Amino acid sequence: MQKPTQKKLGEKAAELLRQQEPAQSIKGHVGGERVMPKPEVLVRAGGVSEMTVWRWVKAGTFPRPIKIGAHRVGWLESEFLAWLAARAAERDRAA
Repeated sequence: MQKPTQKKLGEKAAELLRQQEPAQSIKGHVGGERVMPKPEVLVRAGGVSEMTVWRWVKAGTFPRPIKIGAHRVGWLESEFLAWLAARAAERDRAA
């Protein structure tokens, strides 16, 4: 049996990529939207602990995560940014 050449392998890889939906071929994106990993969310939420985020989720005051793997979750960036904007609006109303 002959080994496939680099050219053939490259053509096959290119064909597989063409068959995928664009959003699926970009790591960290769902439906064309960026998914923020948990460590980034913790930092951008003000350096809060993981437990604090889970309490907020349970209380309904923080966006629910999406499952991105067997043991990984992430947040849609648009939902996180909307949450952050709402917090800023709360602050401005209180002032």
